[in-house]
Amino acid sequence: MALNTFLKNTVIALSIMAALALPVSVSAETKTFEFSSSSVSGTYQNLTSGSKADEEPNWYITLNKKNGSVANTLGANNQFECRISDGRGKSASTAHRFSTYVQRKHYSYTVDVYPRHRSTLKGRKWPNSTSTKTLKISGRFTP
Repeated sequence: MALNTFLKNTVIALSIMAALALPVSVSAETKTFEFSSSSVSGTYQNLTSGSKADEEPNWYITLNKKNGSVANTLGANNQFECRISDGRGKSASTAHRFSTYVQRKHYSYTVDVYPRHRSTLKGRKWPNSTSTKTLKISGRFTP
């Protein structure tokens, strides 16, 4: 009887140790967004929000060439500018301007960020864009 209890406790202890030794993968929360504006007023729009999953001091953006079957309109004269704000609406990154499409481009936060830190992607048509065409852009944002 004592041997059965000993074996049972040993199996439980080994199972717990094995579970604790497994690497834990933290999956980043990636959000999609769409933006459309013909105005060069300079006002940023809130596009999407997400929470940090890690302590990495970077955020990532992808700008798609198409939104489904509709082409986006980013270009040299029709530029997109974005930045990050924290959960309280304060700036958490410098502004970045795009005239070409990018895949998983990373940028640094200008504030300390931690897991579960809430970040909002804000975007606008760059005020110095010379195109009168509506800027349409879609993509993904990972805090």
